[in-house]
Amino acid sequence: MRFLLALWLLCLPLASRAVDDYFWTSPSHDSSESMPLGGGDIGMNVWVDDSTFTTHCYVSQSGWFDENNTLLKAGLLHISPLDSLSRRNPASVNSFEHRLCLRDGYQRIRIDDMEITLWVDVWKPVIHIEANVPVEVRYESWRTKNIPLTRAVGQQSSWKWIVPEGTVTHPDQTRLLKNSKYGSLLFWHQNTDTTVFDYTVHQQQLDAYSDQLWNPLKGRIFGGCLKQLSQQHFVLTLCNAQFPDGDRTKQWVSWYRQVRKTGKSIRSDHDRKATRKWWNKFWQRSYIEAGPSCSDTVRLMVRNYNLFRYLLGCNAHPSDKGERWPSKFNGGLFTFHPLDADTTQQKIEREHPGLVTPDYRKWGGGTHTAQNQRLLYWPLLRTGDSDALRGQFDYYLRLLPAAELRSRHYWNIEGACFCEQLENFGLPNPAEYGKHKDGGDPGIEDNKWLEYEWDTALEFAQMMLMAKYPEAEKFALSCVRFFNHFYSRNGEPFTLYPGSGCETYKRAKNPASTLAALHQVTSTLLNSGRLTKAERTELADFLQRLPALPLCKQASRTASDSVVCYAPAESWERIQNVETPQLYPVWPWRMADPEIGRNSYLNDTTALKHRSYIGWKQDNIWAACLGLTDEAFRLTAQKLLAHPYRFPAFWGPGFDWMPDLNWGGSAMIGLQEMLFQETPDGQYLFLPAWPKDQEIHFKFYDRQGKAVVY
Repeated sequence: MRFLLALWLLCLPLASRAVDDYFWTSPSHDSSESMPLGGGDIGMNVWVDDSTFTTHCYVSQSGWFDENNTLLKAGLLHISPLDSLSRRNPASVNSFEHRLCLRDGYQRIRIDDMEITLWVDVWKPVIHIEANVPVEVRYESWRTKNIPLTRAVGQQSSWKWIVPEGTVTHPDQTRLLKNSKYGSLLFWHQNTDTTVFDYTVHQQQLDAYSDQLWNPLKGRIFGGCLKQLSQQHFVLTLCNAQFPDGDRTKQWVSWYRQVRKTGKSIRSDHDRKATRKWWNKFWQRSYIEAGPSCSDTVRLMVRNYNLFRYLLGCNAHPSDKGERWPSKFNGGLFTFHPLDADTTQQKIEREHPGLVTPDYRKWGGGTHTAQNQRLLYWPLLRTGDSDALRGQFDYYLRLLPAAELRSRHYWNIEGACFCEQLENFGLPNPAEYGKHKDGGDPGIEDNKWLEYEWDTALEFAQMMLMAKYPEAEKFALSCVRFFNHFYSRNGEPFTLYPGSGCETYKRAKNPASTLAALHQVTSTLLNSGRLTKAERTELADFLQRLPALPLCKQASRTASDSVVCYAPAESWERIQNVETPQLYPVWPWRMADPEIGRNSYLNDTTALKHRSYIGWKQDNIWAACLGLTDEAFRLTAQKLLAHPYRFPAFWGPGFDWMPDLNWGGSAMIGLQEMLFQETPDGQYLFLPAWPKDQEIHFKFYDRQGKAVVY
């Protein structure tokens, strides 16, 4: 009945789906109590401080990578009325509301009879500040002089713990422009000619190919222009561009022309309508709604799911113009000042005043940890948010030539070798790369956690294939080819050794996570109609030679006999981390025998030891995929509801940084899997791991990209 009802609903015109606003009725203490706002590829942390009722906004845009590959913020805005309200006793304020209007994608702040509206243009990089009274908007940058970049704060960059002595974060430049009634402030950061890219290329013995590698840091300029249109309306135009050729003056002139072009294109009323129309369609594209009889717990789970989806939507960048960069798992566009939340950084700042800035985050700005990144993107296939997927897909396609070059240079083989801690120019992070001894293999990361971990790119290959993304087959084929050629030994049976079961089971033989990935991606490629006959023959032969998934026996927790489980690998030398690759056949690869999958989840001693809802942990997803309703509900509820900050979709730091986006991504996936799954032959399973007494409605997309309404 449910199956037939869902198909019938597909034929009906969609009713208007309203998503609830989120609001506060009291001001905040600091940036850790901020509310997110964004659109296109811009994110803001907005809060009204509880001492002066001034509105503050940290501003970020994707792709602001400096010469150290730190993802710099654009700066800090301070908004206050020109009348005496900003100087009055806060106790005299009678009413206050700070509201995130999700359906239309803007924020509204009301303090007594004053109203400030903030919104970000989805189609062009412009922030609007509108008020019903005259206001003052001040711009602040902390990068006014060289700021030492030492090991204490090196994590914000690609240097991490190998920062060369004397390295600094270089200052921004500013200029006042008097080309309008009110004038404007121009600010920018122009990267130095030598960057961490050059060091990394030399470190990894690739100097001869330096000109063939894409260098996203060379000639990069980013900044903006704060302009006053009236006493009640300000705009901040941002521009992030790269000009690898020409001298620095010509590069700056080209950048400034782009700033002016964007500024001249602003049509406030038109742009506001276009932005709200995009957000309206975003919330119609996909949704989850709690029914009237649902518990408060379920309502909060759905609310936080929607709030987190909003964060990912702030980096969807639907315009065809400009670069696209992925959302960063370690805070994305919404990191707040570390001194407002992190005791370690507070201690460093006490010992070295001025060292810790709002640009700090752990695990790098231009470094992408693939195991974490994937959790932000799998749920977007279900929500149909293809415009948000593009940033991550474009990222990998840009780096495909570098990954193939590594394979040819180090091992003289075909295929793309993508490492786990991947720089935005395609090479291993220079700190994680390690210290290579003479005679060692320079293609391997000399790192206890990362050596031989190359399989995560296969998950993005599978996503691209499922999304029917341009060049998906080319990318996936190259990734599969690497494993085929690297691990083939003179016609001997194919053996993945040495391999890696995530970062955990090291120097492993035939790890389950990699084998499951290769089985599924190769099978998906063979079902594609865009391969040559030779390529199909190559893949069919490779699939036939792949070993089966490794199995083992574990003592049953509920019976006297042992049970068959998936093994992490056939063998391994050590356990380095706390991941559970033996359950990857369950998800993301969806090729597990249901009984063996449940046995593994319920009885594997290491899986039980590592079980958690924190951070990137995926136990809630596996429980949902295996139909373990109570377990899936418990873990997913813990993920969605256990937020330590004022905004409910700011989690972390978990294993990473705050807000922890891979925490939110794994929570999204878990809830989606509880509500909707597909069998291998394409049949729909509605509410496969959802409590029967909790009414719920949703719109998702199946593996073919077709809308499914329940």
